Amino acid sequence: ETLTCTHRKTLEGHSYGVAYIAWSPDSSHLIACGPEDCPELWIWNVESDELRVKVSHSPEDSLTSCSWNKDGKKFVTGGIRGQFYQCDLEGNVLDSWEGVRVNCLWCRSDGKTVLAADTHHRVRAYNFEELSDSNM
Repeated sequence: ETLTCTHRKTLEGHSYGVAYIAWSPDSSHLIACGPEDCPELWIWNVESDELRVKVSHSPEDSLTSCSWNKDGKKFVTGGIRGQFYQCDLEGNVLDSWEGVRVNCLWCRSDGKTVLAADTHHRVRAYNFEELSDSNM
């Protein structure tokens, strides 16, 4: 079977460039994260081609990884400078962990646990309902 890839849209305005993307569970939104020195991420409504929100909490942040919660109404983001946030679709921080230097994030299907691969070469589980963490 032969598949064809075609250009559909260009989402512009990422001053740091884009290094990582994550599609919402219903494919209506896209989060774009920048490279290592980027303190911002962008949430795009891909159906309307509109920027829904640009998230930036601190110039010292490094928001280079993200993952959507299964409900599509929350996401987690973080980076190697030690910040790790759970946010709503408006970019408001709902919960945060300090000192977690993450390389990659994944929201589990239970809707409350996030797996984070960190700079110490480990994968840890973070439970946002109980605000607890554990080794995998």
